[in-house]
Amino acid sequence: MEASNFASVTAVSDVSRYANRPIAFTFRFVHQRWASHAAILAAVLAAVGCSVGTQYGIKLLVDTLTRPGDGADRTWPAFGLLVALIAADSGCGAWPAWLHTRRSALPATCAETYSVT
Repeated sequence: MEASNFASVTAVSDVSRYANRPIAFTFRFVHQRWASHAAILAAVLAAVGCSVGTQYGIKLLVDTLTRPGDGADRTWPAFGLLVALIAADSGCGAWPAWLHTRRSALPATCAETYSVT
């Protein structure tokens, strides 16, 4: 058997051990690429935090605008915070997709998962 054929046979037999155990296969896949999965999870959690923070930023802006007196001086920092939270939410939401395409932390298709090449 050639070295390249041996590697593909080993890869097929390794994957076939998980034929009836999809959760074990998923954990094996996550374990092999733990750093990429951790980075994606952190980015998703940051995006959720920014999304929730955006709601509070809108509340702060509305409260600042409805406050009597010199509300115009306090409006710009509240508006800046809101814009920063929206930008961070957008960036944190797009970063996992970029990481996926660059590092292939997650399989794009089932065929990619089971390929032996």
